[in-house]
Amino acid sequence: MGQKPFRTFVLIWILAPFVPVCFSVVSEAAGLYQYGVWQADDRILSSSFVGGVVAYVGWNTLEPEEGSLDMSFIRTIRSRAKDYGKKLIVRIVSAELTPAWVYSRGVPRVLDTTDHAPRWTPLYWDPRYLEALEGLIGRVAPKLDGDPAIEAVQVGIGRYGEMCIEGPDWLRHDFSPARWTATCISIIDIYKKHFQKTPLFVMIMSSDLPGRRWTGPMQEVASYAAANGIGIQFNGLSPDNSYLWGLRDQPDKDSAVGIFRQYIGKVPLAFELTNDKVDARLSCMNAVSEKASFLFVHTSLLEDPGLQDVFVFTNYFLGSSVRSSESVWTLLRQTNPDSVAETGKKNYEFGLKEIEVEAETRLIMGKQQISVTAKTVPLGDFLGLPCRRTYGSGQHAYAAFQIDREAILGDKPRLIVIYADVGMDSWKVLYMTKGGLRSGGTVQKRNTGQWMTADFELPNLSAGHLADIFIDSNGDGDEYVHYLQLNREGAEIPLPYSLPHVSPRPPARSPE
Repeated sequence: MGQKPFRTFVLIWILAPFVPVCFSVVSEAAGLYQYGVWQADDRILSSSFVGGVVAYVGWNTLEPEEGSLDMSFIRTIRSRAKDYGKKLIVRIVSAELTPAWVYSRGVPRVLDTTDHAPRWTPLYWDPRYLEALEGLIGRVAPKLDGDPAIEAVQVGIGRYGEMCIEGPDWLRHDFSPARWTATCISIIDIYKKHFQKTPLFVMIMSSDLPGRRWTGPMQEVASYAAANGIGIQFNGLSPDNSYLWGLRDQPDKDSAVGIFRQYIGKVPLAFELTNDKVDARLSCMNAVSEKASFLFVHTSLLEDPGLQDVFVFTNYFLGSSVRSSESVWTLLRQTNPDSVAETGKKNYEFGLKEIEVEAETRLIMGKQQISVTAKTVPLGDFLGLPCRRTYGSGQHAYAAFQIDREAILGDKPRLIVIYADVGMDSWKVLYMTKGGLRSGGTVQKRNTGQWMTADFELPNLSAGHLADIFIDSNGDGDEYVHYLQLNREGAEIPLPYSLPHVSPRPPARSPE
């Protein structure tokens, strides 16, 4: 759908569901960005893993009087970012930050109750509001569009710039899901008309619309944005997501994560990680597992030295595909997907997947034939981390993993395993080659009660089997496994943790 002035609002409303389904190629831009409180000494902005900053600016700051544009705040942040060779992403927030002169035009005020915090906002679909908003964007865009220091602009719609719109007062102003979808598209069109060089993002989050929960507007706005090459953003990232993300590992297509997954590889995807006491490390792993291009992280989290490893790791993988990356990995934490109480919990996967081998499988190892089945048990918290435990010392004494066929890992990839050093037993890595199963080495545990790393060289590893890598508990005690990372030969890839390391005993010269 092309650009429409505010006067054709009804036509947009009618045609909104019938958007074209065509996509542009995903931009190569990606990275981890700071947002929140700016620090006087710029110690965060100077960090190598921070690609830039996200600056929120209210309409009432930009244009306190009609036509009187004040760009000083944006110029200041842009200058600071540019001094460090970093980029700037701009979010213009209208909604609760709409200037008084807009209301003086006769735009009605509506009491919005998003997050149980009542604020007066304009009636977004009032033609006078849309006209004033287009005037603002038409004045701001020439000063930003195409500026190489500006990475992107976030399309400001409702509260906080997101699609948030809640409260009974909206129902008194003829709210409907179709009207809200059309209004969001009208605002996207305003930005799209004036920003023709700088990429745009739209923040689709909100299903708690007036009257009831509605997921249609999220789906329709995301579809329209993606069809026009506009990135999609979700704010409020957490390890297990929220009700917006669906209840199970395979979410409903209308949940936010279901929406996002429709556009992987088609448009850039962005997430915002707030400082509201979620587990930041697992949240970062979640974002990369969902193939994010950008992650916007609150300043207070970036200040935490205990999180530096995971931020370096996250920055490395943002915007990567399994085929383009030099590494694949998985973090094990899957809980029962059939339990509604375990909302959204899943393993985090990037080209490496844990599988269960229920039926006994016979594999050739040297001159022997061994029988393998693989089953593990999830533990939500063991020594402070989620993991999976091997299932006893019998025939299920293995954990099995499958490598994505798109991965290109060379002839001698290196496997790193994060395991719990509990007990005095041993375990080993087995892996598939074209000649059959082979040992990658054995770890003798020391019962230190710590999480540790062990790494293994896997020459002639062959992918594409029912399972490609096994952790064998050797039948002398269970193993607790948190994380596996398989790196291309010679590649130095960051890990999300700094942990004590042990060197496994290498395999015998001839296959066991």
